[in-house]
Amino acid sequence: MRISLVFLLFFIGSFSLVRSQTKGDMHLFDVSYSGSGGNAEVGQKTNYINRIGVGYSYQRNKMSFGLQYHFMFGDYSGKDIFAAMRTSEGLFIASDGSLTDISVLFRGNGLYATVGRVFPLTATNNINLNFCAGALQNNLAIRSLGSSLPFLFPDNIKGYDQFSMGPSVKQEVRWTHLGADKRINFYVGLFAEEAFLKNLRKYNYFNNAADEAWHFNFMFGVQAGWIIPVYIGEKEEEYID
Repeated sequence: MRISLVFLLFFIGSFSLVRSQTKGDMHLFDVSYSGSGGNAEVGQKTNYINRIGVGYSYQRNKMSFGLQYHFMFGDYSGKDIFAAMRTSEGLFIASDGSLTDISVLFRGNGLYATVGRVFPLTATNNINLNFCAGALQNNLAIRSLGSSLPFLFPDNIKGYDQFSMGPSVKQEVRWTHLGADKRINFYVGLFAEEAFLKNLRKYNYFNNAADEAWHFNFMFGVQAGWIIPVYIGEKEEEYID
C-alpha cells in the first residue's frame, strides 16, 4: 500500500507544467462499491468485507471537503460461538422440537468527514488524495434458519452479537475521470483504514466474560464509484507544480 502511494506521488510530481480544463467549483455525489480484507483482529469476524457507500464532496481550488457513509456486510469467519449448544448432528433443537441451524453474518456501518487534495492530470482525469476521520461500527447478525430457538430472543442475542464501535481514520488514493460530455464520471482507487473498536455489550455469553479492551482493526482494499457532478463554473487553467 505504501509503495503504491509513493509511486503515485512520484508520478504526479514528475510533471512540471500541466495544462488542464478545470470545472471550477463542483458538488460531487457518488455511489460506490468497495471490497476489503483486514488484520487478524478483523479476521476473527470476517475474511472479506463488502461495502456499499454513498458520498458527497465539495471541490474548490484543488481541495475537496465532504462526507461518506458505507454499509458493510460479509460472511462470519470466526469461531463457532454456539458450539456448546449444538447437537451431535451439529444442529439446534428449536422451541417446537425440530432441528434447525443458525445464520451468523457480519454487518457494519461507517461514517466519515473527508478532506482531500486534487491533482489534475488532463482535462478529464485527476488524482485525489483523501484523508477521512469518523466512526466505525460492526456486529454479528444472528437468526434461526427454521423454527425459533429459545436462546435467540432479542436480549439474549446481545450476549452473542459482539456489537462494537469506535473512532476510525481512512486514507484514499483515487483516479477520477470526469467526462468532457458530463455523462461518464467515475473513480477507482485504493484505501487503508484504521479503527479502535470496543465491544459495547456488558457481557458475552459465548465465553462467559466481559470484553473491556480496545481492539485495533486495520483494513485495506479497492473501491470504485459512479459520480454525479454538479458544476458551478468552468475555466481554463495553466499551473505549475
